[in-house]
Amino acid sequence: MVGTEIFYKKDVKQLEEEAKIDFFLQLANQYPSTNTKWLTESIVHKESAANGFVQSYNQKDYQSIKNIYKTIMLLPLKTKIRLPVLAEKIAGDPHYFDKETKFITALQILKSKKDNTPYSNDTSIEAVNELLYEYGILKDDLQNFVTCSGLLAKNNGENVRSWDYLYDENSVHNVPLRELIKYDRIYPKKGKCVFIVENSGVFSSILDMHKGEPLPIVCTHGQFKLAALQLIEKLCNENVAIYYAGDYDPEGLQMAQRLKMKYGQSIHFWRYTVQDYIEALSEIEITPLSASKL
Repeated sequence: MVGTEIFYKKDVKQLEEEAKIDFFLQLANQYPSTNTKWLTESIVHKESAANGFVQSYNQKDYQSIKNIYKTIMLLPLKTKIRLPVLAEKIAGDPHYFDKETKFITALQILKSKKDNTPYSNDTSIEAVNELLYEYGILKDDLQNFVTCSGLLAKNNGENVRSWDYLYDENSVHNVPLRELIKYDRIYPKKGKCVFIVENSGVFSSILDMHKGEPLPIVCTHGQFKLAALQLIEKLCNENVAIYYAGDYDPEGLQMAQRLKMKYGQSIHFWRYTVQDYIEALSEIEITPLSASKL
């Protein structure tokens, strides 16, 4: 048709690409911070971790992208906030971040940039909880708990009286993350050693056999929840020697390795000698999937 301007497909594609980049650059200017700068770099440089943001843009889901930029500009938060409260403030929906998976992806990208480490897309419950906590966000601080006995706690330099009473009664208690984050210190009353096991049956059996002063011992109930890691962190701050005993299967060995890598010389393996392994042998064979973890 006379007078109609003709565009080549490659030119149209180039214009669309420029518009896309400009959209993210404008967001970074609208919500200026190191976090938004890092996220924008990841998107503009077409890093695979940022594919979800490009897909949302292509689907014209601009608001979800803006919400994430608006959120990460505020992080890390100095005062802890619960995830539903943050979601309500940002999007007017307390469940918004439950279904917005790009938010966790954004945090994973930011962590890799901040720590200068390879990107990790670990979406296990505990990995996500730990990641959120690092940026000042609490996902679940009641059901996330650790069990302990024979320990004392201080808050603002004062003894936590409930822990004193439990120690005097030689009682076991479940401590939720909500309470743990309040305490300045957690430590054994006597000595500089604490025992940690991951199995509740083993925990109770040890207490059944122990006589005398309350034994400083912790049970993580399987994979380490954020509450357990926070407790261990506080014990390490007291220069406590932590003796850890777990399962001999690949998953159990991975847990032991994770502790050692995270807390170094504070962790001592307990009952991990060759003789202990021989005595613990069973007829159960590990699955090929489990064996691959070795």
